[in-house]
Amino acid sequence: MRAARAPRCTRIARAVHPDVLFVSPSENGSIKIEPVRDAIDRAQYARSRGRRRVVIIDDADALITPAQNALLKTLEEPTPSSVFILVTARPDMLLPTVLSRCPQLRFRPLTVADIVSALMTRGRSETEARAVAATAGGSLGQALQMSAGELVESRSWPSACSPGRRRARSRKAGRDRAEADREISVGCHRTR
Repeated sequence: MRAARAPRCTRIARAVHPDVLFVSPSENGSIKIEPVRDAIDRAQYARSRGRRRVVIIDDADALITPAQNALLKTLEEPTPSSVFILVTARPDMLLPTVLSRCPQLRFRPLTVADIVSALMTRGRSETEARAVAATAGGSLGQALQMSAGELVESRSWPSACSPGRRRARSRKAGRDRAEADREISVGCHRTR
C-alpha cells in the first residue's frame, strides 16, 4: 500500500507550490539570464505558506555565464527568507566565483534496492525494475529514462557479434574461417 503524501509535498512534486520555484534548462539545453533574474525577483516576494522561498536550479551546469553572474550578488547576500539550491552533476562547469559562494553537498549513489523500489512504485514490474536498476549506476534519473527493452537491445548486439555465431553464419553462406574472422573484426566495431 502506498503511503499518503502531505499536500505540500504533492504541490512541490507537481511544481505548483507557491514558495518553491524551479529553474531548468530550456529546450536548447541552456539556462539563460531571464529565468534566473525572474527567480531572483520572485524569491524576494513574501512567503506564501512555508518558512522560506526556495529556488531550485536544476542542471545548474547549463547556466550560461551571464546567468551565473546574475546569481552572484544573491548568492553572496541572500535574503533571510530565501534559499537557492543549485543542482548539478558537473560542478566544474560553474564559474569559480559561483562555486565559492555555495556549500557543496555530495550525494552517494542510490542502492539497487532503493532504485528497484522507486521504479516499482512508478508501475514497473519487479523484473524490469531489477534489470534497469542494475545498470543505472545508482542514479534514479537514469533508471527512469531507461527501459528493459533498451537493455535487451544493447546486450543483444555483442552476442550477435560473438565469433562463434558470426563464423556459423559465414559457414552457412559458404565462407571459410579466415574470411569469417575478417568479417568479425570489421563487423563488430559498433559505437554505443
